[in-house]
Amino acid sequence: MIIAAGRQIELDDLPSAIGNITAEREAVARAERSQAASEGRTTSMEIELPSSMDDIERRAIEATLDYTSGDKTRAARLLNIGRKTIYRKLEQYNGKPVDTDSTKTDS
Repeated sequence: MIIAAGRQIELDDLPSAIGNITAEREAVARAERSQAASEGRTTSMEIELPSSMDDIERRAIEATLDYTSGDKTRAARLLNIGRKTIYRKLEQYNGKPVDTDSTKTDS
């Protein structure tokens, strides 16, 4: 049984052994995406089915931000969406306002 603070089970709600494995996998995937970008090549992401469109969208945005090393302007351009949409979606995912003053390239 897992007791979660919210409606959705988050990584912090899981036992640390599971959380550590998941965190390691996510770190490897982020590093691979960043490496691919630095080498000028494309990369792929795996989507588990069934998945909601919201989850697929979130994973695509997060993976693209990994690929661009957090550059939201470049990620928006690659995803063919507005930069403000990236901020709005991140705010939605995190449940809190995004600090727009600390972005790398905000022009």
